[in-house]
Amino acid sequence: MKDWRWRVSNLYTIADEEGRVIPFRPNGEQIKLMDTMHNRNVILKARQLGFSTLIQIMGLDTCLFHANTNMGVIAQDLPTAGRIFREKIKDVYERLPDSIRALRAATQNSERAMEFSNKSRIWVDTSMRSGTLQFLHVSELGKIAAKYPGKAREIKTGAFPTVHSGQHIFVESTAEGQGGLFHEMVMTAREREDQGLELTPLEFKLHFVPWWNDNRYRIKTDRTIPAKHQAYFAELKRQHGIELDIEQQRWYSQQALQQGEDMRREFPSYLEEAFEAPIEGAYYTEELRRAREQLRIGDYPFDPKLGAVYTFWDLGRSDLMTIWLAQRVGASRWRFFDYVQGQDESFPHYARVLRERQNEHGGWVYGGHFLPHDGARTDISAAASRKTTLENLHIFPVHIVKRTKDLSGPALTSSINLVKAFMDLCAFDRVGCAEGLKHLANYRREWDDKLAIWKTKPFHNQASDGSDGYRTAAEADYQGLLDREMYGDDYDAAAENRLRHADEHTGY
Repeated sequence: MKDWRWRVSNLYTIADEEGRVIPFRPNGEQIKLMDTMHNRNVILKARQLGFSTLIQIMGLDTCLFHANTNMGVIAQDLPTAGRIFREKIKDVYERLPDSIRALRAATQNSERAMEFSNKSRIWVDTSMRSGTLQFLHVSELGKIAAKYPGKAREIKTGAFPTVHSGQHIFVESTAEGQGGLFHEMVMTAREREDQGLELTPLEFKLHFVPWWNDNRYRIKTDRTIPAKHQAYFAELKRQHGIELDIEQQRWYSQQALQQGEDMRREFPSYLEEAFEAPIEGAYYTEELRRAREQLRIGDYPFDPKLGAVYTFWDLGRSDLMTIWLAQRVGASRWRFFDYVQGQDESFPHYARVLRERQNEHGGWVYGGHFLPHDGARTDISAAASRKTTLENLHIFPVHIVKRTKDLSGPALTSSINLVKAFMDLCAFDRVGCAEGLKHLANYRREWDDKLAIWKTKPFHNQASDGSDGYRTAAEADYQGLLDREMYGDDYDAAAENRLRHADEHTGY
């Protein structure tokens, strides 16, 4: 009874998937977590590995067998908080042997909180800022960060500091897009791990288990594996060194046919893949899925045989400044091969970056630079418009793309629907456009907390800045600004003359 591992593995019961009460016996991955856990732990989880159940039982056990211990659990919303408390804490406590409950009586037992006779306490809520905790569990931080970024910041600035050095924090979640606090924590912990750094008590250790590590995920069948899944398995082996046996491949294939795009989040094969899955409320999920399936996200670098390079901008200073670089393929298709973003920089900086990219590839010709409608504006501190400022830096020709009044409505000509149609005409270099593609995948609707529905308008964050630069391309295409005829028959020669003139300019 003095051994916490023995208690966790022998004292407690849980309800299984069929509702039967059974003894809790840690599985292999749960045992591994107990063996390797740090003071602070961030867990990127696949489905059905039981990490959340284990953490709740460890926290309950800590409170029962250590006096004056405070455990807090943060859930994504109040209904979830109530369910966690009822099913994974209260019911587990009430099924303990009478002798233990007599020694650790529940002196307070409310809807989402318990206090025991040894003055230890457990409470479950959607935030936790005051007081001191010895054990903190944050459940589904990925979903919290996606829907409630303000709450995620409060967890970082308010809840984490309540747990002093040497005590325990467990943050677990499935992935929810390539952004937000959970993604940041996972990637930071991954970077420390890759560098082999020894963790301090205030740093988070990463725990990730791919689905193929679990021996349950295999099936014996003679079903044919679809070609797209065969290509996926070949790519896993080529890119990541992951070689699956035939039973694992057949299990994955059948599960993927049911899960669809959610498969990468629920059963990731490697860490980065978990964050590639679509997030709730995202606008371009289907378009990006088609692009992947049709192999339009791949190796598409700059190709000198395709001719001129075009750039498409979203303007920002405190927000992101974003620039997409593309080449035209035939009459109507586009190949986006590079992406630039920055913050708190002036136009000379971006002019210099574009020239550097140009020189890296032997000096391509810029066919045109397309700014959104606010490119015609004049800043308070400037004498010239943004368009004129760029032209004075020898970034030309510069064109202003008229604003589409309807941003996210149902009409086919709304801006977001124009992007969806345009995206089916485009290929993307997965390396050069990696950051931009991340923004497209994370561009989503705003969440209405009161009504618990997605609003029709977009949520403004860095993903919207990156997506708006790409939207400039779609709107320019719709307005006919990308037709080569607009430049005249002598365009190539004129562009080369402008390029030579720009080479002589040393102002930036």
